[in-house]
Amino acid sequence: MSKQRSNGEAFEFACLEALQKVITEQDGSTVSLIVDDYYEKCRASYESLDPAGQEDKRFAAEAGIRMILPLEPHLMDNDMFTVSLQHDNKGEEADVRDVLCAKNSSGWEIGFSCKNNHEALKHPRLSQKIDFGKKWMGCPCSPAYWEAIAPIFAEIENLIAQDVDWKNISDKDDRFYRPLLDAFIDEVKRIYEKIGSEAPRRMLRYLIGSHDFYKLISNDKKRVTTMMPFNFTGKLGQTSEGRRSKIRLSTLHLPTEFQDIKIKRTDDGEESKSTAILYCDKGWTVSLRLHNAKTKAERSLKFDAQLIGHPTALTKTVEAWEERKAEETPT
Repeated sequence: MSKQRSNGEAFEFACLEALQKVITEQDGSTVSLIVDDYYEKCRASYESLDPAGQEDKRFAAEAGIRMILPLEPHLMDNDMFTVSLQHDNKGEEADVRDVLCAKNSSGWEIGFSCKNNHEALKHPRLSQKIDFGKKWMGCPCSPAYWEAIAPIFAEIENLIAQDVDWKNISDKDDRFYRPLLDAFIDEVKRIYEKIGSEAPRRMLRYLIGSHDFYKLISNDKKRVTTMMPFNFTGKLGQTSEGRRSKIRLSTLHLPTEFQDIKIKRTDDGEESKSTAILYCDKGWTVSLRLHNAKTKAERSLKFDAQLIGHPTALTKTVEAWEERKAEETPT
């Protein structure tokens, strides 16, 4: 397991623990914890850290929960709650929530996406078999797209047979990344022409997440946690038992237009070989960078999806972590 993945799982576990602690400290509230294989995996990742690392994850998680608690009156109710961790493979179904909390009496539910030292949306793949059009936008890719990518992946298949390290492949930008990116852009434009406003709406919901959720981003270097509420359907910050959210959370509006879809330009004006930018209306802009995720050549290439522009209604709140207590010096 990569260190990045392990640290991410440790942060998810810490966020679950911080949430559970807050709820159980309230008089009249109880918490039922779902313990499954993924929970045990995340707990093992957390416990594999040294004491300072565990403390940092705990501080980062507690800072995140401190920001969310005043926004969610339901969490203050005297009730029974069920909390759990959700496996990463749910992201393939566009559910990016890592931590789930449900109120047993009413079925009310809230979820958090937990990111450790990065803000990536998700990492979808392109391959000779993955129909990204159907998966992302509910519209199957055209024969023209499959025809365009076939020779690219046929060449990759030959490299796999030769057991080649990806870093040793010459001109991979021109041989693989850029042709595949061009085919992807052409297909997105074809789908947009076919289904119109549904294309950007569905793509953004797939990349960002199909449920309303809070995104928690820990920053180890700055020792702060950032919180972003993705409130598309008004499920966040709901009133409960007469209590209101301390801050009224705006409802976000999905885009209805692809205003431009093009290759990113570098600072010196050159076109990128691996990154496309999708410019949408209502302030949404997404960067999609193609890369190979492993040392060896493999049958798919991965996108690093980043939200580089968003509506002003999507706010960011930053909370500093607690400071470590200074160790006592022996006298």
